[in-house]
Amino acid sequence: MNAKRASEVEQTYDPRELIRTVKKLRDRSARIDAFSDGYIWVLLAVVALVYLFSALSGVIFALQGAAGNATRLPSAVWDLQELTVALLPVMLLSCFRGLLYLGPCGLRPDKAAWWLPLAVDLRGIRKRSFYNALILGALLNSFIGILWLAGLFTLSGRFEVQVFFFGFVFFAVTGTLLSAIATHAQIAAQARVVRRICRLLLTLFAMGLSISWSLLLTENAWAQGAYGLLGDLAFDPGFWASGCVGALLLATIVIWQATRKIDQVKANSLRLAGQKQNELVGSLAQTELSGMLPATESVGPRSRNSWHRPLRHLPVVLQILLLRYLRGGYWRAPGNLVLLTVALVLAVRSIANPLAVTGFFVLLLWVLTESFGRLNRPLASAPGLAQMLSQPRTALVRPAIGFTLCMILVILSICSLLPLALGMIPTANLGFWVLGVLVAASGTSAAAWGRATRGERDWEALILGASNEINTGSLMLIELRYFLQAVASGLPLILLLLTPVSTVPWGIWAFGLLCAYPGYAALRRAGESATSHPVTNGQ
Repeated sequence: MNAKRASEVEQTYDPRELIRTVKKLRDRSARIDAFSDGYIWVLLAVVALVYLFSALSGVIFALQGAAGNATRLPSAVWDLQELTVALLPVMLLSCFRGLLYLGPCGLRPDKAAWWLPLAVDLRGIRKRSFYNALILGALLNSFIGILWLAGLFTLSGRFEVQVFFFGFVFFAVTGTLLSAIATHAQIAAQARVVRRICRLLLTLFAMGLSISWSLLLTENAWAQGAYGLLGDLAFDPGFWASGCVGALLLATIVIWQATRKIDQVKANSLRLAGQKQNELVGSLAQTELSGMLPATESVGPRSRNSWHRPLRHLPVVLQILLLRYLRGGYWRAPGNLVLLTVALVLAVRSIANPLAVTGFFVLLLWVLTESFGRLNRPLASAPGLAQMLSQPRTALVRPAIGFTLCMILVILSICSLLPLALGMIPTANLGFWVLGVLVAASGTSAAAWGRATRGERDWEALILGASNEINTGSLMLIELRYFLQAVASGLPLILLLLTPVSTVPWGIWAFGLLCAYPGYAALRRAGESATSHPVTNGQ
C-alpha cells in the first residue's frame, strides 16, 4: 500500500507545473511594477500639463501686450491665433523627429543584455517593442496636442467641447501614425536620411511662411483669405472629425505594413534605441538636458585642423572651451532663440512690448545657464583634469569662468540691440543698462558654473523623505536655484524694461551683485586647493 501511494505521488508530480507557477507569480509581479511605473509617469504628465498650461497662459498674456503698450511695426501682419494654426505642421514634424531620435522601437538595457545574445526567436519581443512605440507616439503627440489646443482656446477666448474631443483623438491617432512611419525608417535603417528630409521640409515650410508674410505685407487678398479660412477650420468639428477618419485609415495601413516587417528590426537597433530611451528617462529624472539632445556629428580631420589652426596660440584651457563651444553646438540654442524672437517681433502684432521682451531676456538667461553649464561640466566636475594638463586647479577654473563671463557679456550686449531699436530704453538709462548687463553676465556665469558642478541626486530618497508639500516645493526650489540665481542677477534689466522712467533701487543692484558671489567663491576655493596641493611640471 505504501509503495502504491509513493508511485501515485511520483506520477502526480510535474516539474513543468512548478515552472508555470513561478512564471505566473513573476509575471504578476512584473505587471504590478509596470502598472506602478506607468501610474507615476501619467501622474507626472498630468502635473506637467497643469504647470505648462499656467506657463502658457502667462506667455500668451505677455505676447499679447496686455500689460503695456506695444510698438506698432509696419512689418507685423500676423495675429497670434493665425500663427498658432499655421505652426501645427511644425509641431507634428517635431514630434516625428523626436520619435525618430528615440528609435522608436527599443529594448531596455537589462532586457537587451538578457535576450539579444540568446539564439531564440525574438518575434514576440519585437512586436511588444513596436506596440510600446505606438503607445509612446500616441502619448507624446497627445501631450503636444493638448498644449496646442489650450493655446488656441486661450487666444480665441472660447472653448468648444467637440473641437477639443475630435482634436484630442486626431492627435492621438496621428501620434500612432508617426510612430509607425518612424518604425519603417528604423526597419530600413534610414533614420538619418529621414531626418535630413525633415530638415528639408522645415526649411521649405519656413520659406512658405516668409512668402506668405510678404504677401500679407502687400495686402494680398488671396493670402488674407487663406489665413481666414485656416482660422475658421480650426474651430470646425467636421474638419477635425474628417482628419480623425483620414488619420485612422492611414495609421491602419502603415501599422499593418510595419507589423509584417517588424521581424526585420536589427537587434543592435533595438539596443541603441533602448539606451537612448533610458538616457531620456534619466535626464527627465535628473532635470538634465544633455541626455535629451542628440549627439553632435563628428567632423573630418580637415575640418578639425581648420578649427585648430587659428586657436593653437591660445592657452590650452581656452582652446578646449572654444573648440567645445563651436564644434559642440552650444551656440545653437541662444542663436535660435534670438532669431526666433526677432522674427516674432517683426512679423506678429503686439509682441513688440516691454513684457514680451522681458520674457525673452528671462528665457535667454535660462538658456545661457544651461548651455554654458553643459559646456563647463568636464572642467568643473573632473578635478584630475588639472593634473593631466600639468596645471594648478586655479589655472583651470579662472579661464573657464572668464570665458563664460565674456561670452555671456557679448551675447547680452548683442541682444540689447532689440529693446534699443524698439525704443524701450530711454537715453538717460543707457548707463544703467550697461551696468545691468555687466551684473547679469556676472551672475549668469556664476550660475552656469554652479550648474556645471552639480552632481546627481537620488530623487527616490528625496521624494520619500519629503513629509509634506512644503518640503517637496523646497526640493524643487533647490533644484532650480541656479536658474533663479540667473534671473535674480538680471533683475536690474527687468526693472529697466518694465519701468523705464524710474531708477533701479540700490537694493536690487546689491542683490544682483550678490548672485555673482558664488563665482568668486569658486575661484577662491580653486586658489586655496592649488596652494595646498601645488602641481609642478614634470611631476
